[in-house]
Amino acid sequence: MKGIEIIRWESAVAECRAHQKRLSKAAQKIEIRLPFEPDDIEGMSDDDCAWLDQYLYRFTKLQDAMGERLFSASLLMLSEDFSRKPFVDMLNRLEALRLIPSRQWWELQREMRNQIAHEYPDRRLEQCAAINAICGESEELLRVLDSIIETIEMRD
Repeated sequence: MKGIEIIRWESAVAECRAHQKRLSKAAQKIEIRLPFEPDDIEGMSDDDCAWLDQYLYRFTKLQDAMGERLFSASLLMLSEDFSRKPFVDMLNRLEALRLIPSRQWWELQREMRNQIAHEYPDRRLEQCAAINAICGESEELLRVLDSIIETIEMRD
């Protein structure tokens, strides 16, 4: 019978991989339009808009899954329980273990995610900047995901 730590780990990895797959597919569809300008977003076809929405949604969901499930499950797999500690302590430990580039890097990822959480028609320039930043950072997020999974699986 599998231990609860392994079940939590496998579930978190499966969720992250599903988001990764869809994020990568959407990235292929939108990359030809990069970088976005405010007028680009206003004049997008319904299909292009749907792919951009999918991309941003999956970026957000992947980030959520990593922060809410994968990080803690990874540390549990390393026999480190952070369930009763502040999230910043978990980030510091992940950084010390070199599983994430830095706590500040993760905080920047969250800030970018939060910038696109709400759409305001009068803030198209800021939205475009946030979307372009996310497009520039998503490869690093995927690299970190792959690195965490590889590191934990090698220790297993």
